[in-house]
Amino acid sequence: MNIRDPAADVALHVHQGDMRPIGINGYTCAYPGAASKVLDELQLKYGLRCLEGTSDAPENVRHSKLIQKASAYATAYNAALVGLANPH
Repeated sequence: MNIRDPAADVALHVHQGDMRPIGINGYTCAYPGAASKVLDELQLKYGLRCLEGTSDAPENVRHSKLIQKASAYATAYNAALVGLANPH
């Protein structure tokens, strides 16, 4: 996971045939950010890759900050994925 360049991760994963959006664990695993028809369709077709260690119940302040970073990464990753999957 390239936390500084989610778009590079998207390009690599799409090239490898992996079109799964990234999700964050909470009550269930769900992708963060705005609702998107494209992400919904990708999730239905390919599934969802949930980031391990994320949770809606952080263990401490450090864990909470890591979850926030993971959520920001997943949001950027999914936005880039939408751009590749639906370039119009």
